[in-house]
Amino acid sequence: MKKEWVSDDGEVIQYWEYHADKKPTIFMVHGITGSHEGFQYLIPLLKNYRLIIPDLPGFGESTISQKNSSVEGIAKLTNELAISLNLNRPYLIGHSMGGLVAAVMLEYGKDIYAQKTVLISPVPTPITITDNRKAGALLGSLHYRIGEHVPVFGEKIVKSKFLSRLLTKLMSTTDDTKLNNDMINHHYKNLDYISSITLYRKLHEEISNRGVNQFAHKLTNYDIVIISGEKDNVSPLKQQRKAAKALNAKLVVLPNVGHLAHYEKPELIAKNLRDFLQ
Repeated sequence: MKKEWVSDDGEVIQYWEYHADKKPTIFMVHGITGSHEGFQYLIPLLKNYRLIIPDLPGFGESTISQKNSSVEGIAKLTNELAISLNLNRPYLIGHSMGGLVAAVMLEYGKDIYAQKTVLISPVPTPITITDNRKAGALLGSLHYRIGEHVPVFGEKIVKSKFLSRLLTKLMSTTDDTKLNNDMINHHYKNLDYISSITLYRKLHEEISNRGVNQFAHKLTNYDIVIISGEKDNVSPLKQQRKAAKALNAKLVVLPNVGHLAHYEKPELIAKNLRDFLQ
């Protein structure tokens, strides 16, 4: 069921609730360019949990102002939403950028969430000059800067279905034609949700210089599991190992899976979630 929450400073956050009569609660945080719909394949597999899934501020159908347009701003607003719902210490789960947002949410909301946390392909470590992610980070930044500063043509580049399709194929590993088409069409839909190219550019550059490993000394009281695709080329397994070591987290590696594991292997993710949370 779709619901709406308005912050004290006027941000309008849309969120969805599933299995409302169940306990305990899982609060799920999507990644950059995404929306609540990214978790659609996990919803029926977690039917014994109440699920709260927002469109993060500035994504999907939710709004964001300039003053809140940072990972910290998004995390604090999302914490305010969680507090307003009186969820009684839900489990927190984040994917990709949502994993980084979740780490900040835990930092600022020590009494809001349960001790067990799951990060699915999170932003693991800052990208260094010698990192094999560097070229992609530079291209991504250029992509958004062109969109930000070149009239008409720039917006068409950022909202290009051709580029969206290409990136989806690069991030996935499945040979299932229907699933590929479903992922591509969902990502097409996300293009229509782009609220601000400047916001996307700022967040892209910010997360390129950050990682969940930087929160090691702040999350010592949490029991964390990182789920990573073996063939993830966005948040590579090598970097996830570093993040897991820093956080003293358990690392679960899904074989032959890329960055979109929550689309490609939702059954495996749901099983790991259930086993860990129970």
